[in-house]
Amino acid sequence: MYKFAHIADCHLGANREPVLQKLELAAFKNTFDKCVEKKVDFIIISGDLFHVNIPDMGVVNDLSSFSATLIRLGRGLNSAVTADKRREPKEPLQLYDFEGCPYCRKVREVLCELDLDYLSLPTARGSTRRLELRALGGKVQVPYLVDPNTGAQLYESDEIIAYLNRTYGATSRAGSARAARCAGAAPRPSGASRSACRANRRRRAARTALRCRPRPSRTCCS
Repeated sequence: MYKFAHIADCHLGANREPVLQKLELAAFKNTFDKCVEKKVDFIIISGDLFHVNIPDMGVVNDLSSFSATLIRLGRGLNSAVTADKRREPKEPLQLYDFEGCPYCRKVREVLCELDLDYLSLPTARGSTRRLELRALGGKVQVPYLVDPNTGAQLYESDEIIAYLNRTYGATSRAGSARAARCAGAAPRPSGASRSACRANRRRRAARTALRCRPRPSRTCCS
């Protein structure tokens, strides 16, 4: 059973008054937030998304930002564990990153879900911090996490997420299922479970094949 949302005739950019434009975008954002909250499987957008053929770039930028949040299924919106229920680092963690990096986004989401304070060190192209990063880790690659509390210094987003879960996750885990398994939180399915999953996949494939089987042609008679 799939859960989906249907959004129609948004006409973003129809209002020219700044106050109404803000309300319009706020309503659209609330719609996206509700989709994330309800964990819909997909969204159907029909009709006119924008009011004009060439929309205002401010509206397009806002929409693309909302879309990124939706595609990530609202990651980072809610805390998996709060500071009062886990080990609190004495010094803030340091993260070398830049905004356009999808791997950095994964780490930032987990830091938010674990309610961890951290110092963001933007390392975009042209930044002088790139020399600092090379001196620390030996190469210019982000994300790069430095934990002054344990002395850990890590590249690779999945390794960083696993480390954060092991060190600061308490009984809760944040991040992908793969990272959770690395941290020892979610064991792999047993042999019986894997067999059941394979059987379910075979049954779904068989049902799909039946639905896709061509039907005999019909002749209309008068």
